[in-house]
Amino acid sequence: MLNNIKMRVKIVFAIFLSVCFISCKRNRLSDEMIKKWIGKELKYDDAIFTIMGKDTINFNLDDFDYKILTYVDSKGCTACQMKIEEWKEYMNMVDSLWSGKVGFIFYYAPESFRTVAFVLQEHNFDYPVIIDTVSVFRRRNSIPNNYMLQTFLLDKENRIVAVGNPVINIKIETLYNQIIGATSN
Repeated sequence: MLNNIKMRVKIVFAIFLSVCFISCKRNRLSDEMIKKWIGKELKYDDAIFTIMGKDTINFNLDDFDYKILTYVDSKGCTACQMKIEEWKEYMNMVDSLWSGKVGFIFYYAPESFRTVAFVLQEHNFDYPVIIDTVSVFRRRNSIPNNYMLQTFLLDKENRIVAVGNPVINIKIETLYNQIIGATSN
């Protein structure tokens, strides 16, 4: 079992490095930052999930083989950064390919709880989200300021296997799909 996990990690890391080297837009600092994050465990165990900012819900992510966690802070246009419609489309695609294998964690750290709740309601986004107005998650996990480095593909143990936002970067989407597909067959 342990050898199987090590083999998967090696495959995932090789795919990850290949995509990094192919990417022309990524700068050296980003590659170094990404390498630093691979294998790190993200902690969100005391998070409170809500539906559209209204009702709290128990949301168990333990059964998923992978989780995609995206963090959006209060810098700039919160609604623009949330990219709800793009995430809905991506979630549908992922579910059609690997139903029940991938869970999503939306971590919002707005200045105003109401702003996020309004955007969620406006887009009828009824997937559980976390609204963290005091930035506990960011401090606990030392999330980088660069929004390009605030979305993570996590394994079953919440360890980072890839970094980047698949709804704004097709190469990251391809990478995530390769990693999930390589271990979901």
